[in-house]
Amino acid sequence: MLEHYLSARVPPARLLSGAVRRVWRRARARVAPTPPRPADILAGMQAASAEALALQLASPGRALVAYDRVALTRALARHFPGEAERAIRRAEQALAGRVSIFGRQVDIARAGGGIHWQRDPFARSPLFDRTRDAFVLRIRLAGRACAQDEPAVAQTSGRAVDPRAVWAVGRGDHWVALGCAGVAAPEQAARYAEAFVESLRDFASENPLGVGLQWASPMEAALRLVCVGQAHALLAGQRALEDPRYALELAQLAVGTARLVAARLEDDGAVPNNHLVADHVGLLAAAALLPEWPEAPRWRAAGAAGLRREIMAQTHADGTSFEGSVPYHRLAVELFTAGALLARRARVRLGTPYGRRLAWMYSATRSLLFTGGELPQLGDHDSGRVLAFRERPALSAGYLLPLGAAVTGDPTLRLHAGAEDAEEALWTCGAVAVERLLAGEPGPRPGSATFPDGGFHVLRRGGAEVAISCGRNGQAGVGGHSHNDKLAFELRLGGELVVCDPGSPCYTSDPAARAWSGRHRARTRRSSSTAPNRRPSHTAARSRSPTLRGRRASPSRPPGRASASRASTRGTRASAWSTGARSCSTTTGCSSSTGSSARGSTSSSYGGRSRTSRRDCGRSRQTRPGGSRAAGRTPMRRGSTSSARSRWAPPRRRAR
Repeated sequence: MLEHYLSARVPPARLLSGAVRRVWRRARARVAPTPPRPADILAGMQAASAEALALQLASPGRALVAYDRVALTRALARHFPGEAERAIRRAEQALAGRVSIFGRQVDIARAGGGIHWQRDPFARSPLFDRTRDAFVLRIRLAGRACAQDEPAVAQTSGRAVDPRAVWAVGRGDHWVALGCAGVAAPEQAARYAEAFVESLRDFASENPLGVGLQWASPMEAALRLVCVGQAHALLAGQRALEDPRYALELAQLAVGTARLVAARLEDDGAVPNNHLVADHVGLLAAAALLPEWPEAPRWRAAGAAGLRREIMAQTHADGTSFEGSVPYHRLAVELFTAGALLARRARVRLGTPYGRRLAWMYSATRSLLFTGGELPQLGDHDSGRVLAFRERPALSAGYLLPLGAAVTGDPTLRLHAGAEDAEEALWTCGAVAVERLLAGEPGPRPGSATFPDGGFHVLRRGGAEVAISCGRNGQAGVGGHSHNDKLAFELRLGGELVVCDPGSPCYTSDPAARAWSGRHRARTRRSSSTAPNRRPSHTAARSRSPTLRGRRASPSRPPGRASASRASTRGTRASAWSTGARSCSTTTGCSSSTGSSARGSTSSSYGGRSRTSRRDCGRSRQTRPGGSRAAGRTPMRRGSTSSARSRWAPPRRRAR
């Protein structure tokens, strides 16, 4: 069924080329890559000795962090009260073997020291057999993440496990936490540096290159390299990082990871998605960390060319991600932002079209955000982070606006004055960028906005906000991370969530619970979904979805960013509420689910395909956005709210 659907949606040439690449990469995955020898590392890096290599790697500008650590420490104390204490507390928890995964604190410490790199921290299952289970996973996941195969792998091993949780442990967010604490508390930096070096060595010894679950997904390997580079740059200059043995092991890990990612690029699917973007980001991270390595120019060129191509293929002209999910838009923005910043470190120009499209993604984020700084839960959810400098709630995305203002140079992207939620901008762009943000004026509040390409619409009136899923499925109609619950909506009144989607409580650990949550969310017929599919959470809908009446975005029009002026919102009020009331006549009220987090939401998977479990969402009754006027045909109007324009900002349009 799915193959017939893909053949009708995807050009035959693309399907054939993807099948050929998939067969070739699966055959190649049977041979694990070999890391370079220490002598090859010294020769390739043009270092006379391991001591010289350690000094070479200590130079600035090799990772996705700001250069001046002293300025970072001062800016934390001046503009971000409490952030230093928060970073230290997070690092101390990491030293104790407790980290936050999917919004829950879990224990990952191994008896006798080290970390359980191959164990699901939620299921407490025994370790994976690196000689059997990991080999099966490597064959089935090499080059792409096959969601339909992962439950079968878990069943063949006889354990109810979730590979996403294992990958979340191995991504290395706790290493970044140690680096941030070293900057926040310079007097404790030596202790954090020693812990980082010891943990990195433990990972290398317990997870040989290409062997084990931690190497099954190239995306995870690529983003792990980003975290390694960030932690190394934040702790550079400490005695532990000057160890010659550590320098050799770091270079071996970086070269081996880049070779594995380059050999197993996840471009063999019918429609490549964010996994391929992460692969290209990892190649740029390797080129920035080891620019002297002979293969670095090839990694740099491949990563830059891939990002230029994918930002046009995986984003719409209205600024939304093509995944068909609002929460996935956050991951896409972080990925393409990381690629832009790493390209600057590697001295590669991505071009004006890339920067313009990235600016439109930030503009779309601004219009999609609810008043509290959270995104609506429409579509699949991904709790993964690329910029793991600070723990954020599952749906929080307000930090993207200061980051976007620093990256694009448009301060009007911000909604609030001051340095609120600008921590990521500080860590990546530096203290000077934060000072520049504070000198600029934030933009006005966004009004109603429509994203016809993405299939999302946000209606605002007074203290009420409604986000509606109404449009075609993601990834060019293949489904992607869209859901079967078209015309579902989320309603907030005065910032409080009133109507929401309860989400799915698990990914692969409990198929029965996941199947129940899928039937609970969408209209069913004989206990089956209206759009049957083989994959556990992807949508393979075959029918045309209804659409809301609105103006379609174009490359010359600001993407989805509605004017906040009275002139532009006057014509949208009748159509916003009345059309929304007609479109959202049936929905599912709030529902309690397992798990909790600081903002009432807990992600239950990682890397991509599960939903967020919600609890304490307010009133659980079915609610319709009120409105007594008849549905009008006045289209939603959009315009620009920017007063200071950047070179990447969309052109102005006069509000009607």
